[in-house]
Amino acid sequence: MTKISVIVPVYNTELYLEKCVNSIVSQTFSDIEVILVNDGSSDSSPRICDELQQRDKRIYVIHQKNQGVSAARNAGMKSANGDFINFVDSDDSLEPDMLELLYNNAINFTADISICSVRKGNQEIETTTTQPRSLTRDEAIIGLLNYSLNWGAYNKLFKIELAQLEAFEGSINEDVYFCFRVFQKASSFVFEDIKKYNYAVNDNSVSMSRFDSRYLQMTYVADKILNKVTDESTEIIETAKYNNIIANISIANLILISNETKYKKELYLIKQKLRNYHSFILSNKKVVLKHRVAYILIRFAPKYYRFLLEMYSKLTNSTIGDRV
Repeated sequence: MTKISVIVPVYNTELYLEKCVNSIVSQTFSDIEVILVNDGSSDSSPRICDELQQRDKRIYVIHQKNQGVSAARNAGMKSANGDFINFVDSDDSLEPDMLELLYNNAINFTADISICSVRKGNQEIETTTTQPRSLTRDEAIIGLLNYSLNWGAYNKLFKIELAQLEAFEGSINEDVYFCFRVFQKASSFVFEDIKKYNYAVNDNSVSMSRFDSRYLQMTYVADKILNKVTDESTEIIETAKYNNIIANISIANLILISNETKYKKELYLIKQKLRNYHSFILSNKKVVLKHRVAYILIRFAPKYYRFLLEMYSKLTNSTIGDRV
């Protein structure tokens, strides 16, 4: 049986696909299978997938009609035969020893899930020495929800029997809910704070500089998570609430910077949801000052808050849709 199955959903990434797959098949850990799921690409990605399959017997290709990234990942997961499973986006790449590090840590710590950190864009490659450490279940779930462990599925190695109990849903924040549900089912975790997954920031990446109704999925996912933590510890419940607040503030930011008049109904719904957290936002020590201020301005002075957002975006050259 193969040790690791690597699932790569592919959709119109002809410019990055070969680099991505080469970074996987050239891993220092070689006992892998790579499942490329072409999700109805209209560029040359299907041909590239087939050519890559011819070059390496560990590569398998699935061609399907366009159904979205979640369906592509699910199709790959159903075909996987490894002991562990990893998901890689087709415009990203791995450091040469990422899978070896994750696998060895999983084995040495008898972990259900092994995690590393993520290098985003052109961040410098780390040369510092790090050590893996075990996490309790609560620590892992809290780390996922507060983003300290990154909520993507790509920097994690999952025991396949746990991963296959769940499925990806949607197209925005589909990673976080899948990871959250698998984390709930797991009992042992290991984390090494070293950046081994290279997350590309390019023209193919989803832009969240202006509001789109699809982005409301962020708040729906946060709601679903909150509904699933009722039996968890107080710390997890509070972290899930805060995650929900941040998701709603992020969407409010996008609406205000885009067109608050056009999306008046959506902004009203966000305000109502935030209003439900009034006491929590103003009194809970988890909530940092900038989020308290954002909440007050969104509710009572949205035009002034929009002006501040525009100024902040210009001064920092940042994207308003980034997690606030």
